[in-house]
Amino acid sequence: MSLVWGPRFDREHALRLLASRPAGAAAALPEVMAAADRFDALAMEAKRRVRRLILRHEQRASMRTV
Repeated sequence: MSLVWGPRFDREHALRLLASRPAGAAAALPEVMAAADRFDALAMEAKRRVRRLILRHEQRASMRTV
């Protein structure tokens, strides 16, 4: 959620997360940067909707583990 919390996708944080993963995570870099570009191109209301969907998904996932 921290990647999309601000007005722009936090690319620096995403890079730090990928750097802390095994070598296979580096293959995801182009996809992550493409997702960042798509997020940044969204209107503010669409960004809010993405955040709400992420929160809803997290809530549902936590309910399944209980």
